[in-house]
Amino acid sequence: MRRISKVLAVLAALVAAMILVPASPAAAGDSGACPGNLVLHKLLTYSGNTIGELDIYWDASTQKNCAKMNHGGPTWGVARETWAYIAKCQATTPTGTCYVMNDDYDQGSYSYYAGPVKVTAGTHCIQANGWIYWDGARRKVATGDTVACG
Repeated sequence: MRRISKVLAVLAALVAAMILVPASPAAAGDSGACPGNLVLHKLLTYSGNTIGELDIYWDASTQKNCAKMNHGGPTWGVARETWAYIAKCQATTPTGTCYVMNDDYDQGSYSYYAGPVKVTAGTHCIQANGWIYWDGARRKVATGDTVACG
């Protein structure tokens, strides 16, 4: 009877701990609060390791693009200054230059990702980039000047 009481007490403590532990953070590469379809996935590598990834989504129903800068590899779960940026360009076809009409960014000390950041681009091109502070410097990944046009 004593043994059963101890086992029940341990089980009760485990159940209580599971209830109090917050849900695990979003996994790298998931869409989190970015609705729509993944249209671009760019890896951020440094010294042969993938340390992050920039993901861009398009939601045709809202005409919005959304971006997240995810941590990966050795940066996963490690609080580091992280940045996600997206901009709507004037161009409606790739031009090589993005004249920004409006933009959105998120920057902070994050362990899993920065973002989501969103712009309503419609038929316009977008530009996006992200970085993670790692090994003494900002390590950046970018889409280039204009991508994902109309």
